Amino acid sequence: MITSSLALILITQQGGAPAVPSVADLIQGIAKRYLESESFAGSITRTQTVADVKQVYVTNIQAQRPNKLYLSQEWLQPTPGKTSRWTVISDGAQWRYDAPQSEKFVNAPPQFERTAVEETATGVKRVLKFNDFLIGARRSLGDPWNPYLQFTMQSAGEGNNTSLRAYINRMQKLSVVARKLKDGSDGWALKGMIQWGAKFAGDVKEIGLSEELDRIERFEIQVTKDFDIRKCQTVESVRIVPEGSNVPTDLNISTIWEGELKLNSDLNQALFKVN
Repeated sequence: MITSSLALILITQQGGAPAVPSVADLIQGIAKRYLESESFAGSITRTQTVADVKQVYVTNIQAQRPNKLYLSQEWLQPTPGKTSRWTVISDGAQWRYDAPQSEKFVNAPPQFERTAVEETATGVKRVLKFNDFLIGARRSLGDPWNPYLQFTMQSAGEGNNTSLRAYINRMQKLSVVARKLKDGSDGWALKGMIQWGAKFAGDVKEIGLSEELDRIERFEIQVTKDFDIRKCQTVESVRIVPEGSNVPTDLNISTIWEGELKLNSDLNQALFKVN
């Protein structure tokens, strides 16, 4: 397993890059790529397929450091009576997010909080950043474990990347291979297993983590030679007994995230308005 300290130490490589980067270098390269950007914007589509049934979520995001954010998610095949749109917005002084998804908060109004907060334990004031928004709004999103969000919604400095550290702590049996990307260019793929469930959180406390069934998935993250994420996929194999039958059936649950985030591009400042 890649430890959190190893995975997030950003190093400057000397000389030419190896033909195939190591696991640590690839993870560090992806994190460094997004951490050093002043802003990013784009769209990610998540498609989950079980047998012949597909569910699609679309995430639109634009962010400007240190803490301006517009994050919108939509479920394109919603279940009647269920939430299908989620939004998180910060103008740098105040941030807004939807009420957590639970029976307690049915039809509850959006939540508004200041970005400058006082720590209850120390009394020290600090300014919330992307990592804080992602953790705080995790139960208020339809696609909270979107891998693009895990790598982009972090900031440099102590305590500003705990969500990414927890995400990386879940990875096992990692390897890096060369991969031809969808646009025909050459890139890399990080492959391995990822585990879910509170007991796999490792030494990083995951604030806002809802109760989840323990499960293990095969995963692959595809990146360009510049360490931009282009595609992520997980596959989980489950065995079920269909209703009216006593014969077990194996199913694969495939989840694919695809998209491209433009770094340091022009942003629509009107989207940062909190209302």
